[in-house]
Amino acid sequence: METLGWLFDLYPLQDRMVLWFITPEGERLRLVDEFPYCLYLGGPEARLRNLARVWGKGGWVGRVYFTRGRELWSGEEIPVLALELKSYAQLPRLRSWLGAQKEGLAGYNCDLDPAAYYLYHRRLWPCAWYDLETRDGRLLSIFPREEQFALELSLPSLSVMTLGLTRGPPHSPGRGQRPGRGLGRPPSRIGGPDRGGPGPGAGPDAPAPGPGPGAERLGG
Repeated sequence: METLGWLFDLYPLQDRMVLWFITPEGERLRLVDEFPYCLYLGGPEARLRNLARVWGKGGWVGRVYFTRGRELWSGEEIPVLALELKSYAQLPRLRSWLGAQKEGLAGYNCDLDPAAYYLYHRRLWPCAWYDLETRDGRLLSIFPREEQFALELSLPSLSVMTLGLTRGPPHSPGRGQRPGRGLGRPPSRIGGPDRGGPGPGAGPDAPAPGPGPGAERLGG
C-alpha cells in the first residue's frame, strides 16, 4: 500500500525501529522497520579473528563479519570487525565489555542512540512528510517530500495541549480542616489510545533509557 505520512515519533524495539506517522486525514499510522544495531571493532588482525570466533558462538549476536570502513578522525580506510546485535537490549552489556578491554581495541558506532543511528543511516529526519510503501504494518520504502532544512513547512492536523491552574470546586471541609484549593480539570493529551497511537516518546514497547559511555566514530 502506498500512502503519505508525517514522521513524528520513533523508538527501538528489540532489533527493529517503530515509526509513527500522521496521515493527511489525521490518522495515526504505526510502522515497523527491521534495523539491527551494527557496531565495529578495530585492532590487530589476530585479535579481531579471535574475537570473531568468540562472538560467533554467542547467542546475542546475529552476524559477525569483516569489512572496511573510513575512520572519522584520520580519514583512512581500515579493516574492522562488524557485530550485528540481535537486540538493542544487549548494548549496555557490550559497552561494559568494551570498557573493560585493554588498549589496542577500538570501538566504533557503539555509543550512538539507536533512534538517531537509524535516522542517520536511513537519511531521514523527523517532522517531515514522506511517501510510504507499506505492507502488513511493515515499512517497505520511504522517500522524503521536503528538504531537511526547508524554511516553509506544512503541518498535519495536531492536537493542542494547554496547561493552567484554577480554583478547585467548593466543598465542605471536615472538622478541624481549612478550605483548600485544588487543580482544575486535567489537560488534554496528545495522541494516546483515544487518538489511535501513543504520544511522542511513549508506548508499551518503548526502549530503556540512555546510551553508555562515549566511543569513536566510523564514517560511512
